[in-house]
Amino acid sequence: PRNGSSVRELQITDSDNNLSEYFGRTFIKAGRIRMPACAADFTSLRFSTRGLPERMRIPMWREEFGRCIVHVDMEPSSDVPFQVEATLQALQGLRTLAWQGSAMRFKRSKANIVDGDDSIGIIVCSPRRSQLSQRGQEIELRAGDAIALLHSEPAIVTYAEGLQFGLSVPRDALTARVTNVDSLTMRPISRRTEALRLLMTYLKSALKEGVLATPKLRDVVVTHIHDLVALTISESAPLGESS
Repeated sequence: PRNGSSVRELQITDSDNNLSEYFGRTFIKAGRIRMPACAADFTSLRFSTRGLPERMRIPMWREEFGRCIVHVDMEPSSDVPFQVEATLQALQGLRTLAWQGSAMRFKRSKANIVDGDDSIGIIVCSPRRSQLSQRGQEIELRAGDAIALLHSEPAIVTYAEGLQFGLSVPRDALTARVTNVDSLTMRPISRRTEALRLLMTYLKSALKEGVLATPKLRDVVVTHIHDLVALTISESAPLGESS
């Protein structure tokens, strides 16, 4: 790994002794999925069920990855054999999660929100429709659309099988850029929104080129991402409701 970064790729097989203990210990030691306090810290975690026997895939994904690392309850929402590959990246001011695999449901309950995470999450729906609920609202997203969620409140997201992407930014980063952030959540953002297109293009370039792991570049890149997220959620609001 580069200076100031931590990268782990987990390839776990049934031959590992004390499989659950090893899996949890490796994740907890390797990464701080909450945004690191130091700008020099960069963590990348990769997870795959390819090396796991089928009977272990759901328990590992649910218990060690879901509850211990990202603080959500995860359940498969289909009867097909479960599989998933995920990559998480975390640094000061930004977390990203990209994964591809079986249809599943993420639930962030009252028990999960005691972690104190008050960041704003952006979910990009791909390739099929996703269903979300928070604050008594039920929203169905079309492929390519996005939506903002509050990590500080319970939520349920049901994903179809395929490639999915989400990111989180600190609440303070957005309150400095838009007014009344809470009112901008749970509003579908069309895939045709120019700000969303710019955000996704910028993120893909940053992730592909590895600039988030480069100390000299990451602060500028993260600031640009904050600007684009603010523009994206603002464009989902009726005229005059955000600055």
